[in-house]
Amino acid sequence: MKTLLKHTFLLGSLGVLLASCETPFYIHTQVNPDLSLHRDIYTDSAFFKTSGDPDKALPRPIFCGQGRADTFCAEYPPQGFMIDFYGEPTHMMIRYRTDYNASFWPSNRILVDSTQMENPLLQPEENMQKHFRWFFTYYEYTATIKAFENLPVPLSSYLSPEEQAVFFGNSPLPQGWNGKESYEYLESINNKFVQWYNRSLFETNYDILYSLADAELRETMQTHKKRMYQQTDPSELGLFDELPDYCQQWDESLGKPLLYPLYQQHQAKADSLQGNKTRILSYFSYTFVYRTDLPGKLVSTNALRLEEGNPVWKADGFRLLASDIQMQAVSRKTNLWAFALSIALFAGLITGTALWKKAAAQKQYKR
Repeated sequence: MKTLLKHTFLLGSLGVLLASCETPFYIHTQVNPDLSLHRDIYTDSAFFKTSGDPDKALPRPIFCGQGRADTFCAEYPPQGFMIDFYGEPTHMMIRYRTDYNASFWPSNRILVDSTQMENPLLQPEENMQKHFRWFFTYYEYTATIKAFENLPVPLSSYLSPEEQAVFFGNSPLPQGWNGKESYEYLESINNKFVQWYNRSLFETNYDILYSLADAELRETMQTHKKRMYQQTDPSELGLFDELPDYCQQWDESLGKPLLYPLYQQHQAKADSLQGNKTRILSYFSYTFVYRTDLPGKLVSTNALRLEEGNPVWKADGFRLLASDIQMQAVSRKTNLWAFALSIALFAGLITGTALWKKAAAQKQYKR
């Protein structure tokens, strides 16, 4: 599913966003040889507390995938669960347990509520295929979480593909660099990202006010837009977070009150527009860890981490700024019955051949 962000880009301070409490989800899926599966979903105490009634902490449709679960239960033990959340022990308070038959695949539904319908993190396109090869059966798991598209300002205008890969955790730092070189490189990328973020906020706020302005004010905004942005320090985080402050910056630059009165006149509508545009902020509050246990022995995967020999992937909104998140794994299960049957058939063939030769020799001897 494509998520269009040109008119729904995140507002608010990136610093607040990074410092805000994330909601971790740990999804542990165990696939059976017949492609049925058992899935446990854990979430932490913060989500539990903010939800109020524990029975309503997560509505039943969450993580139900394609169709209804065969079995479903929720557990809220007082001691909770300690989960290895991608190398970090995390206290989880809720566990949802579900079982599905093989009709679960393919699936692309992990929904929380209507405000998250466009959140790609909650809509991974999962699929599972089984390939029979006589002596072995191969199980292939794939999942794709679609990247954000149509950003207000292309990320490539500030970060190269290589810098994006490093910044969003998809690629390691170049080998052989010392601490100083690594720090300076990461600092340079971070500064470029802040500049991209500020420019994106600038453009988003501009679109909100431009849509409310009359023709004369629109012409004024178009004339002074470039100069207005050049007067700011692009490395200063949080320049354009709030619409009232943004309007006052414009008015100070223009030397007369134009945008702030416009905001006051249409405050309800402007705030409503801002509310819709900031919805994507909630997308960045989710962090997922996926662990998928396949039948047999794992033979290949693109996961960077393994738990007990099983692939584990981490997914969050920041990674989706750069590219799709791809999860792939292949396992192989030995068909012991095929070996036994093959040995039996081979033994039978040898025995039959030997008996046939013996019978033929006896018949020839009698002649």
